[in-house]
Amino acid sequence: MANNFHIYIVSLHQETHRRARLTKLLTEAGLMSDSTFMPAVHKDYITQNYLHAMQYNIFDRWDYLPISAYHSGIRVGEVACCIGHLQCWEAAYHSDFEHAIILEDDCYWEGDFAKEIKDAIEFNKDYKYGVGYLGRIPIELKGEAYRAIPFGGVDEPKLTDKYNLAGFSYNLHAYLINRRSASAILSQSVEGALMTPDEIIPALCGTNPHPFISQRFPKAFDAFALHQEIDKDNIGHGIAWQKYDGSTSRSLLTNSKVYDE
Repeated sequence: MANNFHIYIVSLHQETHRRARLTKLLTEAGLMSDSTFMPAVHKDYITQNYLHAMQYNIFDRWDYLPISAYHSGIRVGEVACCIGHLQCWEAAYHSDFEHAIILEDDCYWEGDFAKEIKDAIEFNKDYKYGVGYLGRIPIELKGEAYRAIPFGGVDEPKLTDKYNLAGFSYNLHAYLINRRSASAILSQSVEGALMTPDEIIPALCGTNPHPFISQRFPKAFDAFALHQEIDKDNIGHGIAWQKYDGSTSRSLLTNSKVYDE
């Protein structure tokens, strides 16, 4: 029976090693025929002329003094990343598939990824949740700074033994949406308020502590998350994480040439 989902991958043409590694993972999982690499926009193309030509605008209420993460401006690479995810959301909405898995091209896993996709779709078969995280970094606010929550420290409502109701989380490298939630995302005119999608999706889930982002993207749905420890030395939760192995460029926001101005 044909799958009722498709996988969309945010992928820069220049990142040949990432693409080759992910192609191998998808092929081994029997998912390559259900996958499409979506050509992302390199940050060097993000100029005022480009934004004007595409009728894009960058979010203009980013600064928020009570939280240090918002003391510096939105980076060009974050805008490019947002455009890549936006293209995937648009493709998912216009497709014939009920469900979509969005991956970034540095995504990596070692378990049965195909099974986790199908289990997550089955869990959300009534479309109660708009997003399902297959990999993420849960975040908490300590004073005026964000910090990653270790696996044992997560305090979220349990939906089942396998899934939690997701709180504020970063790293949108592996997540599930459906056509209904794609429609809800696109209805918010994301192109008029570009920023890292790590902020947009939590706002739409009602978990983003930034008041202006939450006002711009009001809650539209809840999210669930695969509550699974990767290993004790990995700050990510779920089955997938962003892996740097020496041949790929780093894309974590805190340590990345990809997101530099």
